[in-house]
Amino acid sequence: MSNQRIWTKDEEKKLKKFHSNGDTDYEIAVKMKKTEDSVRNKRARLRLQKNEASVESVAGEFKEKKDSTIIKKQLTNALKENIILKKNNEAIVDLTKKYKVYNIKSSKSNPRDAAVVVQISDWHADEIITKEQTNGLNEFNIAIARKRSKKLAESVVKVINDNWNKVFNIKEVVIQLGGDFIGGNIHDELMESNSLSVMAAMLEAQNMLATVLNYIKENIDIKITCVCNVGNHSRITEKQRVSTEAGNSLETYMYANIQKNNPDINFIINDSYHKYVNIFDFRCRFHHGHAIRYGGGIGGIFIPANKKIAQWNKAKAVDYDFFCHFHQCKDGGNFMCNGSLVGYNSFAIKIGADFETPKQMMCLITKDRGIITTWKINV
Repeated sequence: MSNQRIWTKDEEKKLKKFHSNGDTDYEIAVKMKKTEDSVRNKRARLRLQKNEASVESVAGEFKEKKDSTIIKKQLTNALKENIILKKNNEAIVDLTKKYKVYNIKSSKSNPRDAAVVVQISDWHADEIITKEQTNGLNEFNIAIARKRSKKLAESVVKVINDNWNKVFNIKEVVIQLGGDFIGGNIHDELMESNSLSVMAAMLEAQNMLATVLNYIKENIDIKITCVCNVGNHSRITEKQRVSTEAGNSLETYMYANIQKNNPDINFIINDSYHKYVNIFDFRCRFHHGHAIRYGGGIGGIFIPANKKIAQWNKAKAVDYDFFCHFHQCKDGGNFMCNGSLVGYNSFAIKIGADFETPKQMMCLITKDRGIITTWKINV
Protein backbone atom coordinates (compact mmCIF):
# COMPACT_ATOMS: atom_id res chain seq x y z
CA MET A 1 0.00 0.00 0.00
CA SER A 2 1.08 3.58 -0.60
CA ASN A 3 2.60 5.40 2.32
CA GLN A 4 0.13 8.23 1.58
CA ARG A 5 -2.67 6.03 2.98
CA ILE A 6 -0.84 4.79 6.09
CA TRP A 7 -0.45 7.22 8.95
CA THR A 8 1.77 6.24 11.84
CA LYS A 9 1.21 7.42 15.38
CA ASP A 10 4.26 9.63 15.06
CA GLU A 11 2.86 11.21 11.86
CA GLU A 12 -0.47 11.83 13.56
CA LYS A 13 1.37 13.66 16.37
CA LYS A 14 3.22 15.79 13.82
CA LEU A 15 0.00 16.60 11.97
CA LYS A 16 -1.63 17.71 15.25
CA LYS A 17 1.42 19.79 16.13
CA PHE A 18 1.55 21.53 12.75
CA HIS A 19 -2.22 22.06 12.92
CA SER A 20 -1.99 23.61 16.40
CA ASN A 21 0.66 25.99 14.99
CA GLY A 22 -1.94 27.21 12.49
CA ASP A 23 -0.50 25.53 9.40
CA THR A 24 -2.87 24.92 6.50
CA ASP A 25 -3.46 21.55 4.87
CA TYR A 26 -1.20 22.61 2.01
CA GLU A 27 1.64 23.69 4.33
CA ILE A 28 1.36 20.46 6.38
CA ALA A 29 1.42 18.41 3.18
CA VAL A 30 4.62 20.14 2.07
CA LYS A 31 6.30 19.64 5.46
CA MET A 32 5.23 15.98 5.78
CA LYS A 33 5.77 15.17 2.10
CA LYS A 34 2.22 13.96 1.67
CA THR A 35 -0.56 14.98 -0.67
CA GLU A 36 -2.86 17.76 0.33
CA ASP A 37 -5.86 15.40 -0.03
CA SER A 38 -4.27 12.89 2.33
CA VAL A 39 -3.65 15.57 4.97
CA ARG A 40 -7.17 16.93 4.58
CA ASN A 41 -8.78 13.50 5.00
CA LYS A 42 -6.64 12.59 8.04
CA ARG A 43 -7.37 15.94 9.68
CA ALA A 44 -11.09 15.40 9.19
CA ARG A 45 -10.91 11.92 10.77
CA LEU A 46 -9.07 13.43 13.73
CA ARG A 47 -11.86 16.02 13.95
CA LEU A 48 -9.49 18.91 13.61
CA GLN A 49 -10.94 22.15 12.28
CA LYS A 50 -9.53 23.49 9.02
CA ASN A 51 -7.04 26.34 9.43
CA GLU A 52 -7.57 29.30 7.09
CA ALA A 53 -4.69 29.98 4.77
CA SER A 54 -2.50 33.02 5.39
CA VAL A 55 -1.66 35.54 2.67
CA GLU A 56 1.91 34.23 2.62
CA SER A 57 0.82 30.62 2.18
CA VAL A 58 -1.63 31.50 -0.60
CA ALA A 59 1.09 33.49 -2.34
CA GLY A 60 3.51 30.61 -1.96
CA GLU A 61 1.00 28.12 -3.30
CA PHE A 62 0.18 30.42 -6.23
CA LYS A 63 3.86 30.93 -7.01
CA GLU A 64 4.50 27.20 -6.97
CA LYS A 65 1.60 26.52 -9.32
CA LYS A 66 2.64 29.43 -11.56
CA ASP A 67 6.22 28.20 -11.68
CA SER A 68 4.92 24.76 -12.55
CA THR A 69 2.83 26.23 -15.39
CA ILE A 70 5.82 28.19 -16.72
CA ILE A 71 8.00 25.10 -16.61
CA LYS A 72 5.37 23.10 -18.48
CA LYS A 73 5.10 25.83 -21.12
CA GLN A 74 8.86 26.03 -21.48
CA LEU A 75 9.02 22.28 -21.82
CA THR A 76 6.30 22.33 -24.50
CA ASN A 77 8.12 25.06 -26.44
CA ALA A 78 11.39 23.16 -26.14
CA LEU A 79 9.73 20.06 -27.57
CA LYS A 80 8.33 22.08 -30.47
CA GLU A 81 11.72 23.63 -31.17
CA ASN A 82 13.28 20.20 -31.05
CA ILE A 83 10.81 18.96 -33.67
CA ILE A 84 11.55 21.98 -35.90
CA LEU A 85 15.31 21.48 -35.54
CA LYS A 86 14.89 17.83 -36.40
CA LYS A 87 12.93 18.69 -39.56
CA ASN A 88 15.47 21.35 -40.57
CA ASN A 89 18.28 18.88 -40.06
CA GLU A 90 16.47 16.34 -42.23
CA ALA A 91 15.96 19.01 -44.92
CA ILE A 92 19.67 19.88 -44.85
CA VAL A 93 20.55 16.21 -45.24
CA ASP A 94 18.12 15.95 -48.17
CA LEU A 95 19.62 19.05 -49.81
CA THR A 96 23.04 17.45 -49.61
CA LYS A 97 21.92 14.07 -50.90
CA LYS A 98 19.56 15.25 -53.63
CA TYR A 99 21.71 18.04 -55.18
CA LYS A 100 21.37 17.83 -58.94
CA VAL A 101 21.99 20.07 -61.95
CA TYR A 102 19.76 19.77 -65.03
CA ASN A 103 20.94 20.60 -68.51
CA ILE A 104 19.29 23.66 -70.08
CA LYS A 105 19.20 23.67 -73.85
CA SER A 106 19.19 27.17 -75.32
CA SER A 107 16.11 27.81 -77.41
CA LYS A 108 16.64 29.04 -80.93
CA SER A 109 13.42 31.00 -81.29
CA ASN A 110 13.33 34.07 -83.48
CA PRO A 111 13.85 37.41 -81.68
CA ARG A 112 10.65 39.23 -80.77
CA ASP A 113 9.59 42.27 -82.74
CA ALA A 114 9.98 45.51 -80.80
CA ALA A 115 9.98 49.28 -81.13
CA VAL A 116 11.97 51.92 -79.28
CA VAL A 117 10.44 55.14 -77.98
CA VAL A 118 12.92 57.96 -77.29
CA GLN A 119 11.69 61.07 -75.46
CA ILE A 120 13.59 64.28 -76.23
CA SER A 121 12.37 67.47 -74.57
CA ASP A 122 12.88 70.32 -72.12
CA TRP A 123 16.28 71.46 -73.32
CA HIS A 124 15.82 75.18 -72.46
CA ALA A 125 18.92 75.79 -74.57
CA ASP A 126 19.03 79.55 -73.89
CA GLU A 127 18.72 79.28 -70.12
CA ILE A 128 21.64 80.08 -67.84
CA ILE A 129 21.94 78.28 -64.52
CA THR A 130 24.76 78.92 -62.11
CA LYS A 131 25.88 76.74 -59.25
CA GLU A 132 25.06 79.58 -56.88
CA GLN A 133 21.38 79.45 -57.94
CA THR A 134 21.11 75.71 -57.25
CA ASN A 135 23.38 75.38 -54.22
CA GLY A 136 26.02 73.73 -56.37
CA LEU A 137 23.67 71.08 -57.76
CA ASN A 138 23.63 72.15 -61.42
CA GLU A 139 25.20 74.44 -63.98
CA PHE A 140 23.94 75.15 -67.51
CA ASN A 141 24.65 77.35 -70.50
CA ILE A 142 24.69 77.02 -74.30
CA ALA A 143 28.07 75.26 -74.35
CA ILE A 144 26.90 72.70 -71.79
CA ALA A 145 23.66 72.23 -73.79
CA ARG A 146 25.70 71.28 -76.89
CA LYS A 147 27.75 68.75 -74.94
CA ARG A 148 24.68 67.18 -73.37
CA SER A 149 22.83 66.92 -76.70
CA LYS A 150 25.88 65.23 -78.23
CA LYS A 151 26.01 62.74 -75.37
CA LEU A 152 22.28 62.09 -75.76
CA ALA A 153 22.65 61.18 -79.43
CA GLU A 154 25.57 58.86 -78.75
CA SER A 155 23.78 57.17 -75.85
CA VAL A 156 20.58 56.51 -77.81
CA VAL A 157 22.53 54.81 -80.60
CA LYS A 158 24.65 52.84 -78.13
CA VAL A 159 21.64 51.52 -76.20
CA ILE A 160 19.90 50.44 -79.42
CA ASN A 161 22.90 48.90 -81.20
CA ASP A 162 24.82 47.42 -78.27
CA ASN A 163 21.88 46.24 -76.19
CA TRP A 164 18.34 46.03 -77.50
CA ASN A 165 19.13 45.29 -81.15
CA LYS A 166 21.08 42.19 -80.14
CA VAL A 167 18.08 40.65 -78.37
CA PHE A 168 15.06 42.04 -80.23
CA ASN A 169 14.10 42.68 -83.81
CA ILE A 170 13.76 46.47 -83.68
CA LYS A 171 11.19 47.51 -86.28
CA GLU A 172 10.91 51.23 -85.58
CA VAL A 173 12.31 54.05 -83.47
CA VAL A 174 9.66 56.56 -82.40
CA ILE A 175 11.18 59.82 -81.22
CA GLN A 176 9.00 62.20 -79.24
CA LEU A 177 10.11 65.77 -79.80
CA GLY A 178 8.29 66.92 -76.70
CA GLY A 179 8.82 70.68 -76.76
CA ASP A 180 10.32 73.39 -74.56
CA PHE A 181 13.60 73.32 -76.43
CA ILE A 182 14.04 76.99 -75.48
CA GLY A 183 13.17 78.97 -72.37
CA GLY A 184 11.69 81.83 -74.39
CA ASN A 185 10.37 85.01 -72.85
CA ILE A 186 7.13 83.84 -71.22
CA HIS A 187 8.42 85.11 -67.85
CA ASP A 188 10.02 88.50 -67.22
CA GLU A 189 12.93 86.89 -65.43
CA LEU A 190 13.71 84.76 -68.51
CA MET A 191 13.94 87.90 -70.61
CA GLU A 192 16.51 89.17 -68.14
CA SER A 193 18.53 85.98 -67.64
CA ASN A 194 18.49 84.04 -70.92
CA SER A 195 21.69 84.07 -72.93
CA LEU A 196 20.04 84.46 -76.35
CA SER A 197 17.10 86.24 -77.93
CA VAL A 198 14.09 84.08 -78.74
CA MET A 199 14.88 83.67 -82.45
CA ALA A 200 18.60 83.09 -81.83
CA ALA A 201 17.74 80.50 -79.21
CA MET A 202 15.30 78.77 -81.57
CA LEU A 203 17.96 78.57 -84.30
CA GLU A 204 20.46 77.13 -81.81
CA ALA A 205 17.94 74.53 -80.59
CA GLN A 206 17.07 73.65 -84.20
CA ASN A 207 20.70 73.03 -85.10
CA MET A 208 21.34 70.89 -82.01
CA LEU A 209 18.16 68.87 -82.54
CA ALA A 210 18.88 68.36 -86.26
CA THR A 211 22.38 67.18 -85.36
CA VAL A 212 20.98 64.63 -82.87
CA LEU A 213 18.46 63.28 -85.38
CA ASN A 214 21.08 63.10 -88.12
CA TYR A 215 23.47 61.13 -85.88
CA ILE A 216 20.73 58.65 -84.92
CA LYS A 217 19.64 58.28 -88.54
CA GLU A 218 23.18 57.63 -89.79
CA ASN A 219 24.02 55.07 -87.11
CA ILE A 220 20.91 52.89 -87.04
CA ASP A 221 19.30 51.27 -90.05
CA ILE A 222 15.77 51.41 -88.66
CA LYS A 223 12.62 53.32 -89.59
CA ILE A 224 12.36 56.59 -87.64
CA THR A 225 9.15 58.44 -86.78
CA CYS A 226 9.22 61.81 -85.02
CA VAL A 227 6.11 62.75 -83.04
CA CYS A 228 6.19 66.52 -82.55
CA ASN A 229 4.62 68.29 -79.57
CA VAL A 230 4.93 71.97 -78.77
CA GLY A 231 5.75 73.08 -75.25
CA ASN A 232 4.55 76.14 -73.40
CA HIS A 233 7.85 78.08 -73.52
CA SER A 234 8.21 78.62 -77.25
CA ARG A 235 4.95 80.52 -77.80
CA ILE A 236 4.94 83.94 -79.42
CA THR A 237 1.88 85.12 -77.49
CA GLU A 238 1.92 86.58 -74.00
CA LYS A 239 -0.78 84.22 -72.74
CA GLN A 240 -1.04 80.55 -73.47
CA ARG A 241 -3.50 79.63 -76.20
CA VAL A 242 -5.62 76.48 -76.38
CA SER A 243 -6.99 75.79 -79.86
CA THR A 244 -4.31 77.90 -81.61
CA GLU A 245 -1.39 76.86 -79.40
CA ALA A 246 0.55 74.97 -82.10
CA GLY A 247 0.06 77.80 -84.62
CA ASN A 248 1.54 80.29 -82.16
CA SER A 249 4.59 78.20 -81.27
CA LEU A 250 8.01 78.64 -82.85
CA GLU A 251 8.60 74.93 -82.32
CA THR A 252 5.94 74.09 -84.93
CA TYR A 253 7.97 75.93 -87.56
CA MET A 254 11.21 74.43 -86.31
CA TYR A 255 9.76 70.93 -86.71
CA ALA A 256 8.54 71.75 -90.21
CA ASN A 257 11.98 73.01 -91.23
CA ILE A 258 13.73 69.92 -89.85
CA GLN A 259 11.18 67.74 -91.66
CA LYS A 260 11.93 69.54 -94.93
CA ASN A 261 15.62 68.68 -94.60
CA ASN A 262 15.01 65.06 -93.52
CA PRO A 263 12.58 63.51 -96.01
CA ASP A 264 13.62 60.00 -94.98
CA ILE A 265 12.20 60.54 -91.45
CA ASN A 266 8.45 60.32 -90.87
CA PHE A 267 7.22 63.44 -89.02
CA ILE A 268 3.84 63.75 -87.29
CA ILE A 269 3.07 67.47 -87.03
CA ASN A 270 -0.47 68.81 -86.53
CA ASP A 271 -2.36 71.40 -84.53
CA SER A 272 -3.72 69.10 -81.82
CA TYR A 273 -2.41 68.99 -78.29
CA HIS A 274 -2.51 65.19 -78.36
CA LYS A 275 -0.78 63.11 -81.01
CA TYR A 276 -2.00 59.50 -81.27
CA VAL A 277 0.29 56.81 -82.67
CA ASN A 278 -0.22 53.06 -82.82
CA ILE A 279 2.91 51.09 -82.01
CA PHE A 280 2.05 47.52 -82.98
CA ASP A 281 -1.39 47.01 -81.36
CA PHE A 282 -0.73 49.51 -78.56
CA ARG A 283 -2.30 52.96 -78.82
CA CYS A 284 0.02 55.67 -77.55
CA ARG A 285 -0.76 59.32 -76.76
CA PHE A 286 2.00 61.93 -76.99
CA HIS A 287 1.77 65.44 -75.51
CA HIS A 288 3.99 67.98 -73.78
CA GLY A 289 2.35 67.57 -70.38
CA HIS A 290 1.49 71.15 -69.44
CA ALA A 291 -2.22 70.31 -69.49
CA ILE A 292 -1.60 68.28 -66.35
CA ARG A 293 -1.72 70.55 -63.30
CA TYR A 294 0.74 69.64 -60.60
CA GLY A 295 0.81 71.73 -57.45
CA GLY A 296 3.20 69.60 -55.44
CA GLY A 297 2.13 67.39 -52.58
CA ILE A 298 2.22 63.74 -51.64
CA GLY A 299 2.36 61.38 -54.60
CA GLY A 300 4.22 63.78 -56.87
CA ILE A 301 3.01 63.86 -60.47
CA PHE A 302 1.52 60.35 -60.27
CA ILE A 303 -1.85 61.41 -58.79
CA PRO A 304 -2.61 64.40 -61.08
CA ALA A 305 -1.25 62.54 -64.13
CA ASN A 306 -3.42 59.47 -63.56
CA LYS A 307 -6.51 61.61 -62.88
CA LYS A 308 -6.02 63.53 -66.13
CA ILE A 309 -5.27 60.39 -68.12
CA ALA A 310 -8.45 58.76 -66.78
CA GLN A 311 -10.48 61.73 -68.04
CA TRP A 312 -8.83 61.68 -71.47
CA ASN A 313 -9.39 57.94 -71.74
CA LYS A 314 -13.15 58.47 -71.46
CA ALA A 315 -13.01 60.13 -74.88
CA LYS A 316 -10.23 58.12 -76.52
CA ALA A 317 -8.59 55.38 -74.50
CA VAL A 318 -4.91 54.57 -74.90
CA ASP A 319 -2.47 52.05 -73.51
CA TYR A 320 0.33 54.52 -72.80
CA ASP A 321 0.86 58.27 -72.40
CA PHE A 322 4.19 59.90 -73.19
CA PHE A 323 4.75 63.41 -71.87
CA CYS A 324 7.41 65.66 -70.34
CA HIS A 325 7.26 69.25 -68.94
CA PHE A 326 7.97 68.29 -65.29
CA HIS A 327 11.73 67.70 -65.71
CA GLN A 328 11.42 64.29 -64.00
CA CYS A 329 12.00 60.82 -65.43
CA LYS A 330 9.07 58.81 -64.06
CA ASP A 331 7.81 55.41 -65.13
CA GLY A 332 4.14 55.37 -64.16
CA GLY A 333 3.37 52.01 -65.74
CA ASN A 334 0.73 53.47 -68.02
CA PHE A 335 2.73 56.64 -68.66
CA MET A 336 6.31 57.75 -69.24
CA CYS A 337 7.32 61.23 -68.09
CA ASN A 338 10.57 62.55 -69.52
CA GLY A 339 13.32 64.41 -67.69
CA SER A 340 15.21 67.41 -69.04
CA LEU A 341 18.46 68.45 -70.64
CA VAL A 342 18.65 71.66 -68.62
CA GLY A 343 18.55 69.80 -65.30
CA TYR A 344 17.68 71.11 -61.85
CA ASN A 345 16.67 74.75 -61.97
CA SER A 346 14.42 77.38 -60.38
CA PHE A 347 11.35 75.78 -61.98
CA ALA A 348 12.06 72.45 -60.29
CA ILE A 349 12.64 74.19 -56.96
CA LYS A 350 9.41 76.17 -57.32
CA ILE A 351 7.13 73.18 -57.99
CA GLY A 352 8.85 71.09 -55.33
CA ALA A 353 10.08 68.50 -57.83
CA ASP A 354 12.42 65.73 -56.79
CA PHE A 355 16.06 66.55 -57.42
CA GLU A 356 17.19 64.92 -60.63
CA THR A 357 20.32 65.14 -62.73
CA PRO A 358 19.83 65.90 -66.47
CA LYS A 359 18.17 62.86 -68.07
CA GLN A 360 16.16 61.82 -71.09
CA MET A 361 14.01 58.70 -71.24
CA MET A 362 13.70 55.81 -73.66
CA CYS A 363 11.74 52.57 -73.47
CA LEU A 364 11.22 49.33 -75.36
CA ILE A 365 7.82 48.14 -76.56
CA THR A 366 7.48 44.54 -77.71
CA LYS A 367 4.76 43.42 -80.08
CA ASP A 368 3.23 40.95 -77.64
CA ARG A 369 3.84 42.52 -74.20
CA GLY A 370 3.98 46.28 -74.57
CA ILE A 371 6.53 48.27 -72.54
CA ILE A 372 8.93 45.82 -70.92
CA THR A 373 11.84 48.06 -69.95
CA THR A 374 12.89 51.69 -69.64
CA TRP A 375 16.30 53.34 -69.87
CA LYS A 376 17.21 56.67 -68.31
CA ILE A 377 19.98 58.40 -70.25
CA ASN A 378 22.21 60.52 -68.07
CA VAL A 379 23.46 63.48 -70.06
